[in-house]
Amino acid sequence: MARHNDSQGKKASNPSKKPLLTHFLCIPLVNSTSQPQLEASISKFKEDVCTARSVDTSPDTVSIAESTVKDGIAQEDRSPKNIGETTTPKVQAPMIPEQAIRPPGSLHLTLGVMSLDEGKLSQATTLLQSLDVEKLLREATPDRATEPRSGSESLDGAEMYLSTHPLSVSLSSLEPVQSPTKTSILYIRPEDPTNRLFPLCSALRNTFIQAGLLVPDTRPLNLHATIVNTIYIKGRKKKKATSKPASDTEKTRTTEMTKSTKDEEGKEGEIKANTPSSGHGPSAKSSLYIDASTLLPRYKTYIWASDILISKLAICEMGTKKQFDSTGKCIGEAYAEIAILEF
Repeated sequence: MARHNDSQGKKASNPSKKPLLTHFLCIPLVNSTSQPQLEASISKFKEDVCTARSVDTSPDTVSIAESTVKDGIAQEDRSPKNIGETTTPKVQAPMIPEQAIRPPGSLHLTLGVMSLDEGKLSQATTLLQSLDVEKLLREATPDRATEPRSGSESLDGAEMYLSTHPLSVSLSSLEPVQSPTKTSILYIRPEDPTNRLFPLCSALRNTFIQAGLLVPDTRPLNLHATIVNTIYIKGRKKKKATSKPASDTEKTRTTEMTKSTKDEEGKEGEIKANTPSSGHGPSAKSSLYIDASTLLPRYKTYIWASDILISKLAICEMGTKKQFDSTGKCIGEAYAEIAILEF
């Protein structure tokens, strides 16, 4: 069924609309060890980039953190009235609006996105529960302690190594998905000194691809946790009235996230893993881009959290959901884990 039944130019026999992205396969990064670290790190990050501050309006002192927003790009204010001014400081807008900062509870490593009906979700859950992650970990471990030797001796050596060397990562750095001078997404990287995380995640991803449960994606696996995405800034896009109606993509950028608009892993749209309307990936489109070229060097070696135990694989539902305490107070946001496998 066509999305707009009043579209006269569309054929009545249009094929059914492709299904929406509904779930994603991921490695959750939030646990009892990482949560307080991430909350503290993200709080400091917000203070750095989301706080309006008084600045000198002299052209020599304008920086990216003290920029104005023009034409959807954070940039310096070089209007004639400001050139050469050395008057008293004034308050400038923050570099990154706070709505663009992702909540700590949402951080994860995406392995792939899915479009599942009830039957496919059941199939994906069954596959998840059947995985032998310890075997995959042994295969992903480059250490000679896990290489085949003879009989049970090899298995015992591998199990001993895994029991004494649990897989853990640190989250560090800050990188753009697009150009450093014009990006809508910033992410942090997992650091694994044992080099087991990537081959493990690749094996898990391939298992679901072979089962036909992940949306096709030709991009190489890029393990990262999104920390900034300007697509979440509500109400930024205010297009002037035109002779033709705004597209669905433009509408979803201006409305508050709901189940129909979904989240960064799959805004409403066709069944593709990397589309401009998805708000995710190098081709992501947003109503606001930031120049992070001076911000990135400051966070190049920044550690957001360390010693995060990797012990769970999850199928999550698109769209973060608010979390409440016993008094009804909202204490955060997180993705709903529909199925999990602990290892």
